[in-house]
Amino acid sequence: MSVTFRDLTTLEDFALVVDLERQIWGPVYDDVVPVSILAVSVHSGGILIGFLDPLGSPEIVKSLDGDSAHNEAMAAEATDPRARGSILVELRFTDGERLVAFANRFPPLGAYFFLVPVDPKSNNIRILVNRAQVVSIDRCTQAA
Repeated sequence: MSVTFRDLTTLEDFALVVDLERQIWGPVYDDVVPVSILAVSVHSGGILIGFLDPLGSPEIVKSLDGDSAHNEAMAAEATDPRARGSILVELRFTDGERLVAFANRFPPLGAYFFLVPVDPKSNNIRILVNRAQVVSIDRCTQAA
């Protein structure tokens, strides 16, 4: 699988981030992070990184290095505080990949939605899912 990471540093990059926010949250959502705030954040030392996997799902990651040998956990730990108020879901993607994650509702709404992987050691903090790349979404009832 080929992935692309790059620093987002231009006003055009920041405008793409704002456009993505509007696609995710819808046209009536007015609390997007504006281009000016993104620009000031990067100019003052912040890092804004764009990541696209081959399916076009942006992922918020802990490290650009990652760990290709890491196998994602597919079950939630009963003591995981991230599970509180969350719904456990399993997704299957068009490329055959499988993901077990926490969702804030079931079924997730919209063409795009965020999930949090159940694996606390995952390099992914949050994943923006493109529904067009999802074959199935099932509610899970188990916790490890």
